[in-house]
Amino acid sequence: GEMGMLVYDITAGQELFSYNSDALMRPASCMKLLTCITSLRRLGTTATHKTRLYISGHMEADTLVGNIILKMQFDPFFNRDSLYHLVSSLNIPTPKGNDTIAVPRFTHLKGKVIIDMNNHQPMDHEMHWILGDLKTRYLGLAYTGYGKLATEMMYALSAKAGIRVQRDSIVPGSFNPRKASLVGCITTPLHNSIERALRVSSNINAESMLYPLGYLVDRKANYRANGIEVLKRFISDELHQDPAVVSVIHDGCGLCPDDKLSPRLLVSLLIYATQHPYIYNILKQDLPHSKP
Repeated sequence: GEMGMLVYDITAGQELFSYNSDALMRPASCMKLLTCITSLRRLGTTATHKTRLYISGHMEADTLVGNIILKMQFDPFFNRDSLYHLVSSLNIPTPKGNDTIAVPRFTHLKGKVIIDMNNHQPMDHEMHWILGDLKTRYLGLAYTGYGKLATEMMYALSAKAGIRVQRDSIVPGSFNPRKASLVGCITTPLHNSIERALRVSSNINAESMLYPLGYLVDRKANYRANGIEVLKRFISDELHQDPAVVSVIHDGCGLCPDDKLSPRLLVSLLIYATQHPYIYNILKQDLPHSKP
């Protein structure tokens, strides 16, 4: 076995003891500290995931001549029940407020159901993970791929809004919100993912944060791979260490047996958090604590 240790006095601002502290070792779930701190720094503590439902066109009797549009981001908590709740907004005959409109009841659609989502493919399975490590049944629909979401959308429209559509009328695409009316929105704070990643060591919630991080880098490339690059840039730009020397990163949760971090890097992350109170306060709140 291996052991590495670094004891650091925050008050004095100095190391007290070090043993093998620069050796690269398997971090396991300590990898989540890097992912969460990077996400708080790069995405912000008030970041949210929004899933919105729009309509465009006009009504002719009980028919919408236009499109229904579902706009998705990276919400890992948006599941089938969330979709049912959102779709039910299509037939609520009361005013919705300043941002959304009341929709007259309709049962037919003469147009398309457009799904505008960032991630068309299911969440990647890291090549070194063992079978069963990626428990996709706990993931939100944004991470299950376009095909799964399109099928769920077809059933949701029928079950919750009474609107029957054919599967081939559901298509991927993008749209301009200024040319459509918002009828419903579900907002989930990024903090929900951070809390679960830290409090109960949720691998999928930690892994899901790579996607919005990667989206910051390139909106058309592999979000997960780009997210890992953002973690490396954080190490170099914020911690002023060479990521090639102090880390080997294959995922955002620490499941990969080839992941490596040094004890010094982990201590640097914690020191960085104390220097940024908005990050420190969230870690202090979300990290598990032993009962006295």
